[in-house]
Amino acid sequence: MRQPPIAGIIGLGMLGASFALAIQATGIFTEVWGFDTSPAMRDRAMQAQAITVACPDLETLLRGVDVVVLATPVRAIIQILTSNAASFRPGTLVMDLGSTKAQIVAAMDALPTTLEAIGGHPMTGPVSAHQIDIGADLFRDHPFVLTPTTLTHPEALTWWQLLLEKIGARVIVMDAAAHDRVVAIISHLPRFLPIALLALADQDVDPMPFALAAGGFQESTRKVTDNIEMWLDVALTNPVGITNAIAALQQALENLASTIASGDADAIRGTLTHAQQIWLTHFGAK
Repeated sequence: MRQPPIAGIIGLGMLGASFALAIQATGIFTEVWGFDTSPAMRDRAMQAQAITVACPDLETLLRGVDVVVLATPVRAIIQILTSNAASFRPGTLVMDLGSTKAQIVAAMDALPTTLEAIGGHPMTGPVSAHQIDIGADLFRDHPFVLTPTTLTHPEALTWWQLLLEKIGARVIVMDAAAHDRVVAIISHLPRFLPIALLALADQDVDPMPFALAAGGFQESTRKVTDNIEMWLDVALTNPVGITNAIAALQQALENLASTIASGDADAIRGTLTHAQQIWLTHFGAK
């Protein structure tokens, strides 16, 4: 790798452009190139000074940089890895920012052995997918998962850890399959659960559910308005994790229903208190 290196960001939406802005601030890179299939997104990234060079095509970027970060939707990441493997310069460090990891890591494992590839998932982002502000602090104080591949040497893993720490992220290294299982519970299921809640209200024999619905129901189901194509990618690339999480939730709901049906005030209070304590333990001090 050239010292200092040139980085390239593929995909200049909120996440990719923010990552470009963040790594520029580290002073590690001489330049940060960017490519997006949308000319408007390339222009926006340039205007925000997230990138120093807007590449006209993917090939130009891959041939000219030392570090590649893929910030497109998951299936596009996989397609780029499988269709453009020969275009990466030997010795290139490759990472992605996709929200599922097992299929991406499998695609990375098939890359030429001259490359250094690792999966990445920043556990951050806006409250709503409709928020698109670019910001270098997007990753600060948030977990950033790295999932090593067969092409991840210890030196490359250390390099990525140091870079991510410089942008303020809290780095967590874990297996791709374990990542997909965990994020199915904490990230994917909360996006798909509102679909069932809305269907339950919509299919009710009484027309009143939506007439009576207040802010709580609206807020708890708002996620269904988020980026449908992105969540289609998630469903298609983490089906095992999501379906297993749904099955586990069904069992948890059956247990809750049994407790409520018992009419046992102490048991119900205990269930409510236990859930309260779990939340306060993990989130209450923040």
